[in-house]
Amino acid sequence: PGEATQAAQQAKRLMAGRPQPFFRLARLHLIQGAPQAALRELDAAPGRPGAEAALLRAEINLELGRWRAAADAADQAQGLARDRLGAALVLLRVQAARGDGAGAERRLLALLAARPGEVRVLTALGELQLVAGRLAEARRRFIEALRLDGRAFAAQRRLAQVLAAEGRHREAILGLRGAIPASDGNLLLL
Repeated sequence: PGEATQAAQQAKRLMAGRPQPFFRLARLHLIQGAPQAALRELDAAPGRPGAEAALLRAEINLELGRWRAAADAADQAQGLARDRLGAALVLLRVQAARGDGAGAERRLLALLAARPGEVRVLTALGELQLVAGRLAEARRRFIEALRLDGRAFAAQRRLAQVLAAEGRHREAILGLRGAIPASDGNLLLL
């Protein structure tokens, strides 16, 4: 396991009875492309599930292609969270995955108008544009997100996908390597 995974495992031992280390490890598994392992960690977390757990469960189910479960968990997160943006973004990803990418994009543009400069909205909009094959638009959104927050690892990771799709592999790899130290210790194997 990588350094971040080892640190999360150690935190589980040191913070016995608290759910946060389980959430961190679940998120690491999700970033590393192991949603089943993420789900196991989340299910093992002690305590009552709150907004953070519900949102994480929604993201995991989305990766697993379980649209209904993702939507249900995002709805639960919206009911529990103070800032409901994360849950709304998951619901929009579910909407796009179900085939209504245009509707999800319209709603994201409306969110962006209401929250100009919101990095998570810019990144979600770029992700939809990337999936639709609109690489130049996606690249512009990810770059804008990174200008606002240079530590926005999700935007950096997606920008690397755009660069790779454009055949700019060296730039993609260099961008990812540069993003890893700035991403709060979340290591991703290249």
